[in-house]
Amino acid sequence: MRRTDRLKDLLDFCCAILDVPASQGRLAFRGKEITGEETPKDLSMEDWDTVEFAKNAPKLFSRRPPLPAEDSEDDSEDSDEDSD
Repeated sequence: MRRTDRLKDLLDFCCAILDVPASQGRLAFRGKEITGEETPKDLSMEDWDTVEFAKNAPKLFSRRPPLPAEDSEDDSEDSDEDSD
């Protein structure tokens, strides 16, 4: 794919190969959904960057950063038992 090709071409290709209707395919780059009108150059993609594909998952990709992981008290209890 050239840096100036629209990513919709990639979406169309993925949908065709995976037998998914084009209206149900979604692409994301760095966790953000791609409309398909962007190009790799628009998104500052580098060689070997990856784009994710999902079928019919409009809320799979978020434009918000992920929430921090919560510490579990169960983990600390397990480590106490292991130290005997």
